Amino acid sequence: MHIIFDARYIRTDHHDGISRFSAELLQGLAPLCSQAGDTLSALIHDDAQRRFLPLNVQPIYFHPPTSPKEPLSALLLNTYQPDIIFSPMQTIGSFGKKFKLILTVHDLIYYTYPQPPRNLSWPVRALWRLYHLSYWPQKQLLRGANSLVVVSNETANQVRKAGLYAGEIDVVYNAAAPEMMQLGQGRPSAFTPEKAHHIIYMGSFMPYKNVENIVRAAAFLPKHYTVHFLSRIRPAEKEQCEAIFRDARGSDKLGAQLIFHNGVSDADYIHLLRHGALISASLTEGYGVPIAEAQALGVPVLCSNIPIFKEVAGNAALYFDPRLPADIAAKIQMLESETVFKTLASRSIMQSRRFSWGASAKRLFTIIHEHSGR
Repeated sequence: MHIIFDARYIRTDHHDGISRFSAELLQGLAPLCSQAGDTLSALIHDDAQRRFLPLNVQPIYFHPPTSPKEPLSALLLNTYQPDIIFSPMQTIGSFGKKFKLILTVHDLIYYTYPQPPRNLSWPVRALWRLYHLSYWPQKQLLRGANSLVVVSNETANQVRKAGLYAGEIDVVYNAAAPEMMQLGQGRPSAFTPEKAHHIIYMGSFMPYKNVENIVRAAAFLPKHYTVHFLSRIRPAEKEQCEAIFRDARGSDKLGAQLIFHNGVSDADYIHLLRHGALISASLTEGYGVPIAEAQALGVPVLCSNIPIFKEVAGNAALYFDPRLPADIAAKIQMLESETVFKTLASRSIMQSRRFSWGASAKRLFTIIHEHSGR
């Protein structure tokens, strides 16, 4: 069987969620296909993406996903005579296809919060907003798929509720980076008072991330706390966070220190996590990769009481109402209890074992073979 994997979403500078999802699944899928006697090829649009391909995977140079030719992809891909194609997104056009097609939906966030990622060009940003004005465009893309992959049961529920796809929906979970799983080695983070006072946020400053309420909660904390914001931040966003913090402070005796790192290396990210606790106040998510990463390192997690985080974090997190900064601050201070800290750290290790790229690759391999003969 000839399988084509759409690897065009793999970033060559640093992984985002979809890039890691693509790269790790491809790495796990390659040996399974080799053992089964399948031929595995990968679509790429940048020669630098070749270094992410396993040795036995042949590259197919193709246009980028943002190309005007994307709706006609199937007609172009028929030339390679694939039996089935898997894409970690849903942009591949299915018109005229002579193969089975599996597409992926990660989340429905941007129908509620339509602000596009800043790294996109303005024409793509404009199309992004138009695309998310209604479910109709995505329905048209998905109707040509033979199967749909999602990254969580919560996303599957949302897709069904929105009526986006009437066919079979399969869950292929995200997971923590393999290096974090190896570094964790099944050891929970040891308690120290200093760790309980260092709160780590990893993520963007998009509206649905609700960073403003983490900042407001920081204003309620004693001064010996430090809240670290690790991701890159624009000057205007930093100024806005600082203004929110000043307005929320009710007393000169309160207020954690805010540190905006404006980007960190993987090594620094891991170091900071191991010396603190992770927080996420998102109002919605498709998965929650930073939570999985923290739990792989045996680090306590504080997060919103939304369904997707309960699916990912299980009983290994302290949950708060993301719309109530006082509740966020109260949950943060619960980590000062050594018992609470140690319990969450131990549970994090156990919960992290539910998700691995090896298991996800095997699940995808099974899905591909289940649909190849239909």
